[in-house]
Amino acid sequence: MYRDKFYIRKFNKIVMVQVEKELIKKILNPYKKGWRFLKSADYNPPSIKGKFIINNSYYIGETGHLNAVDFLICYNQLAYVFFAQIINLTTKTDFLSNKENQLKKSLIAKIKNLEFKKSINPKSFEGILTLKEIIPKERAIFFPIAVNFGDGAFVGEIDLAYRLN
Repeated sequence: MYRDKFYIRKFNKIVMVQVEKELIKKILNPYKKGWRFLKSADYNPPSIKGKFIINNSYYIGETGHLNAVDFLICYNQLAYVFFAQIINLTTKTDFLSNKENQLKKSLIAKIKNLEFKKSINPKSFEGILTLKEIIPKERAIFFPIAVNFGDGAFVGEIDLAYRLN
């Protein structure tokens, strides 16, 4: 069923849409109030672009630039929104119908070639995730995702996985 090319064709025919604020709010609900950095997102398969604002890092003093920990939190938040869109289309499942889908079934499987090429101002920046392919396996679906934050400042690939059982 997950190998059915119909779902991938359906996914590829979607045009750009602004992700509803209510969906973002639901996805960010597990995060503590001060850690909700994603403010908006535009979904344009095979990519999603998020806009972020980090007024304060809650574990370190002001550095003047986006640090690796805050980057991964931003990545996770945008990836969860991306997951919601992709999973809903490829599995006929409502990603948010079960909290376990987000917190226990969705995970980073591999970080590859992540490069921090220049500083990003954490007060306002964008990040883009681009789905490279959908790889169904027996117990999980894998999503290799190209990462581009700050217009080429942070680039690389982070593979996501969604456990099926």
